[in-house]
Amino acid sequence: MKRTWLPGLLAAVLILSAQANAWGEDAPAPEKAQANFEASYKAGVDAVGEKDWATAEVMLESALKALGPNDHPNKLAAQTLLEKAKGINKKTKEIRDTLHAADEMLKLKQWPEAKQLYEKAGQLGADPEAVKKGVATAAAGEAGTGAAAEALKADQSGKDYETLIKDGMAKLEKKDYTGARTSFTEALKLKPNDAVAYSGLREAEHGLGINALTPAEAKTTATPEPAKAEPLALPEPKTLAREDWEQGAGSATLWAADLLHLNEGDEKFRRPLKGDFAVSVAIEARMDEQSIIYLDLRPDKGGKKLPVLRGYGSKAGSAPFLLVDKETAGKGKAQPGHQQITLSFRRTGDRIEFFCDGEKVGESWALPKDTSLWLWCCGKGDMNGAKLEGGK
Repeated sequence: MKRTWLPGLLAAVLILSAQANAWGEDAPAPEKAQANFEASYKAGVDAVGEKDWATAEVMLESALKALGPNDHPNKLAAQTLLEKAKGINKKTKEIRDTLHAADEMLKLKQWPEAKQLYEKAGQLGADPEAVKKGVATAAAGEAGTGAAAEALKADQSGKDYETLIKDGMAKLEKKDYTGARTSFTEALKLKPNDAVAYSGLREAEHGLGINALTPAEAKTTATPEPAKAEPLALPEPKTLAREDWEQGAGSATLWAADLLHLNEGDEKFRRPLKGDFAVSVAIEARMDEQSIIYLDLRPDKGGKKLPVLRGYGSKAGSAPFLLVDKETAGKGKAQPGHQQITLSFRRTGDRIEFFCDGEKVGESWALPKDTSLWLWCCGKGDMNGAKLEGGK
């Protein structure tokens, strides 16, 4: 008797085996997909609560991409919120582009076109005060009165600092370095020596390949004086000394020999840092949607309230970036490409710089040089080396 079924059975086994291998090599396991989804989904929902629709769109899109074809109780909610975020961001961009076009028409003295564009921006939901000023300026120009120039000047001088900063940051994200440079320059005219605006300006100029401001720009932006002292070299991290560190209140850190497991906790360097210093910390962590690793420089309590400088190595798989309180003061170009990264802070006079793997991410002048600072290492990962130079 011929066994005609045998070739078919072997073929079926080979197909199932190939599918199993494809699942194991290419597709994430459902448990991992759900875990990745939940981390990004939570960040997206938090952003929605803060009405940060740009971040919400990125995180929700990342959540759904991580989940893929797998099911999750919050999958439909993520899809609904993503569509809402996309709609709001699209409308916000349309408003911004329309207002920008109206401003350009004003500069060209194309009064009817400017008025029409301002009215369109108003219909889209732009700030009523900005629309009112723009329409009034265009109407004055169209009527041929001498008030047009004064109205235009007043409108430009009344630009909101926060709006300029947000606009500059958005343009940096899109790599529109020319537009970002313009926004940060205007912000510095309103707030000379502002650390956030100056850092953004430097990042924009770096993107344009400009190494220094022209003399005229230096005068209008009132940039900080460069530090006279030579900056310290960034040290190579060495084996941790447990006696140099102490656990933060409510933290969940754990020592194993000379390796520190952060476990979503934080550790504080026992000695406050004064004067110039350079410190590097080596951390091994997952650089994906669940990652969060950062160093803090927190001013000593008491007296005038000063901002905290927070240097992220990764946040939900992001590129490294520097925060001055809640304002972004610099951002790296790409997500870290490997699991172990070295984060560094360096202070030279009034200037504090943040680095990831030796690459400068951002800088700030927000803290006076005589400020006593505490170094904190926070997040999820294994801290396996640190070294400090200076700091008295």
